[in-house]
Amino acid sequence: MRKWVQAHPGASVFWLLAGLFAIYEIATSFVAYTADAYVTSDVIVAAPQVAGPLKTIAVARNQQVAAGDLLFEIDPALFALKVSQLEAQRDLARTRHAKALSSAAAADDAVTEAQAVLSDARLTYERLAKIVDSGAVTQQRVDDAKRDFDQAQAHVAELKAMAEAAAGDIAVQAGEIAVAEAELAVAAYDLAQTRVTAGSAGFVAPYQAKAGDYIEVGQPVLAVVTTTDWRIVANLPDYYLGVIRPGQPVLVQISTDPWRLHWATVRSVPRGISRTPEPENVLPYVTPTTEWIRLPRRFPVEIDLGDLPERYPMYSASDARIVLWADTFRRPEAVP
Repeated sequence: MRKWVQAHPGASVFWLLAGLFAIYEIATSFVAYTADAYVTSDVIVAAPQVAGPLKTIAVARNQQVAAGDLLFEIDPALFALKVSQLEAQRDLARTRHAKALSSAAAADDAVTEAQAVLSDARLTYERLAKIVDSGAVTQQRVDDAKRDFDQAQAHVAELKAMAEAAAGDIAVQAGEIAVAEAELAVAAYDLAQTRVTAGSAGFVAPYQAKAGDYIEVGQPVLAVVTTTDWRIVANLPDYYLGVIRPGQPVLVQISTDPWRLHWATVRSVPRGISRTPEPENVLPYVTPTTEWIRLPRRFPVEIDLGDLPERYPMYSASDARIVLWADTFRRPEAVP
């Protein structure tokens, strides 16, 4: 063999490379390995829903926080003044509403009294009209009674119109109270939003903001790397996807814990990625090329780390490597 190799160096190199390639292809047909993986967790970006000067940042960089802890506060002075102003407007609307109720009640009482006067005027006119032909009363007396009856009718109609207007004022004032209370609720909500708290437990990432900066609505101030959902995202070639299943065991190695292997499990296998990097796409995009070498399409497979984050500190975006059994010769099973 040695003599043949010495006599045929070119052929020896060729067959050596061919053998190594064949071993690699066979190995990768049964075992999936990638160093294109990283540790990640949910990152909550803290941004205010109201604009204003940054009054204070209540946490330090890399500080551990619990859910509900204060992160930062927008200056609440103007928002508190707005609440006070709208409280005064609401109280004024309530006072006007109470006055409208009183006026409506007085108008109803006046209508009741005028209707009593109208009833008396009607009876008087009808009684005199019946006896005018007998000569017991003069026609002038009857005419005066008719005039009083007509005036009483007109007065009742006028008072009823005033009562209806008073009832309308009640509805208007009630509407003004509703509007004032709604505006006050919005202002109180805005005031509450000047204090931004942590939505989940985690660690405060390094930030650049400082007290006194003017912050716009939705402008990120800092971020919290949560400690509730640590996982590895491994970008695997698409030819492995049909034979990988959730729950399958995986060996992982994390760069922040070198020289150690840990058992983990496949959490999920994605059903799609974006083929273009446009930011409006909802699906994840994985770059399919590395410099001049075109790689197969890779899909981000999530790996569940189990209780490892409880035993060892995790760092978001740190590198990882994974290896798992993936027999590509096995027919993919149909899954829902």
